[in-house]
Amino acid sequence: VVYCNARTTCPSRTTCCRSPFGVWYCCPFLMGQCCRDGRHCCRHGYRCDSTSTLCLR
Repeated sequence: VVYCNARTTCPSRTTCCRSPFGVWYCCPFLMGQCCRDGRHCCRHGYRCDSTSTLCLR
């Protein structure tokens, strides 16, 4: 289990991400890169593009 804060958890081997509205969500990748839109994320070693819909290396 990954603890995002005192009340929110994500499954093991995932990453906690926080939306711009303060809501936590779980990225399915270990050490994932959270995108600014608060809905998407990328694998470790990749980054989100400016639209938060594509992952770039």
